[in-house]
Amino acid sequence: MAARPRHKTGRRLDSEELKKQTTKPKKNHKKIIDSLNHIPSLEATIARMSSDGKITKEREEHIRAGLGEWVADSKYILFNLGVHMGIGFVRFTALPFPVPIGTILRPIWVIGNRLYCDFRWDMHRKKIHSLHVLLFSAIPFLGYFAYTIPLRKKSEYLTYLYAQHISYEIYDMTLEEKLAKAPRFIRRTAYALLVPSDTRPAG
Repeated sequence: MAARPRHKTGRRLDSEELKKQTTKPKKNHKKIIDSLNHIPSLEATIARMSSDGKITKEREEHIRAGLGEWVADSKYILFNLGVHMGIGFVRFTALPFPVPIGTILRPIWVIGNRLYCDFRWDMHRKKIHSLHVLLFSAIPFLGYFAYTIPLRKKSEYLTYLYAQHISYEIYDMTLEEKLAKAPRFIRRTAYALLVPSDTRPAG
């Protein structure tokens, strides 16, 4: 039988203390989604990207300078990004087997919005629910980043900022670290659409 872990004082931990040490704190899903429109949260991500060496000081200043205007002009895109993230937090715990909820529901959301935009003859918003977004939304894991693609029209660094922000918030690691063990196809697709060309790692 393995020895029970000890407290830093040397005494053995009781069952409640052991449970607290081995249970990961739950993420506040609503707070994560709300952070997509929260400038201070995004500025904290910018600072962390700079600290992690993902952007230069010059790029950091460029992103900070345009951030408020970019976010204000991207409310509709960020709403849809939030919906896709919300889908990712859905879990059917009653089922005895894993269900690819995101891979199913994300494309349905995009298709439904494309049809609605056709009905309303809203071609401007239909462009946001583009075929690129639709195809990207069906890729496991990467699909949650699909609505960062339309942000490229503002700046490819805005797309990169949100991709890193989501990765930091959900996984507490950089996008590149999260992708390191992903299949080559997923990694290359992510780099091509989410990471600026002058920032992409080799491979």
